[in-house]
Amino acid sequence: MAYISEIDLKKYLTENQIQIVKRSAEGNIDYIEEAIETAESYVRDRLNYKYDMVEELAKTGTSRNPTLISIISMMAIKELLVPFDLYQDGREDQFAEASAKLDMIENGTLLSDVLPAYDPETRRIYYGTNENYDLQF
Repeated sequence: MAYISEIDLKKYLTENQIQIVKRSAEGNIDYIEEAIETAESYVRDRLNYKYDMVEELAKTGTSRNPTLISIISMMAIKELLVPFDLYQDGREDQFAEASAKLDMIENGTLLSDVLPAYDPETRRIYYGTNENYDLQF
């Protein structure tokens, strides 16, 4: 099961925009699902060296992180933007904000106390901040 769903995308897309994408489906291709998978893969690849993204992206419901939901949603919408002409005023600002937040997570200035940190050398996972560990990534 994906970290985000079509319901999460409805916070950023209108019902009409979602129907445009669904009507364009060819055969059994679900473009929304593909965009979500691509976005999750991108975020996982950017952050997996530092955080346990497998565990984080396995979460469901209210245990999911709202910041990650918004970032992955924006990345998924970016995948759908051009092929389905979903442009809206302010969309570029939303993409830039999501990208900036992803950069902040990657360099440890956002969500570092929430996401499970991973030390690739010891292959240990450290949750949140812990004074006993000085992880240098």
